[in-house]
Amino acid sequence: MSAVVVFERRAEEDRNATIEKGHIAYKDVDYAVVSAAGSVLNVVEYRISPKRLDQWRKEGKQAWIDAYALWKERGEATIVGTPLSEWPGITPAQIEVCRANNLLSVESVADADENALRRLGMGGRNLKHKAIAWLQAASSIGIGAERIVALEAENAELKERNKDMEELVMSLNERMKALEAPKKRGRPAKVESRDPA
Repeated sequence: MSAVVVFERRAEEDRNATIEKGHIAYKDVDYAVVSAAGSVLNVVEYRISPKRLDQWRKEGKQAWIDAYALWKERGEATIVGTPLSEWPGITPAQIEVCRANNLLSVESVADADENALRRLGMGGRNLKHKAIAWLQAASSIGIGAERIVALEAENAELKERNKDMEELVMSLNERMKALEAPKKRGRPAKVESRDPA
C-alpha cells in the first residue's frame, strides 16, 4: 500500500531565542504528515531535518525527498504520483470521495486496500480496477513509443545497408557485362608503321 505524504510548516517555540530575548520567540519548522493511502486514522508526523532526509534517502524514499523539495520551492502541496484531476476516468464527485478518504493520486487508488474500498462505498472496487487498467495502459504507451523509436532506427539502418548493397550489385553487374562482352576472333589488325627505317 502506498503512503500519502503532506508537508506543512508549523510555528514552534525557539527556546534559545526566548531565553535570549526575554519573551517568547518562534521559528518555522517543516513537518511531513504521512498516512497510508485510503486511511485517515494511521498518521505519523516527522519533523524534517537533514538527518531525516538522509534516513529517507537510505530507505529509498527519493519520491518523498523530491516532493519536499518541490513543496519548499512552490510553497504548495505536492502529490506523489498522478493527481486525480489528471485522470480522465474519474468524475468530479469520485475525486471528492477519494480525497475525503486520503486517496490523492491514481496510484493510491490502484493500491487501495479493503478498508479504503469499503469507505469509498459502492463502485470503490470498480474504481480501483479502472485505476490499475489506466496505469497499465499509460505505461504500455511509453513502452510502445520506445518500440516505435527502436524500429524506426533499425529501419533507417536497414535502408542504408540496402542502398549500399544495391550499389554493390550494380557495380558487379557492370563488371560481369564487361567480362561477358563478345571477343573478336582472329588476329588483331595490323598496325602499319610508316617509319622509313
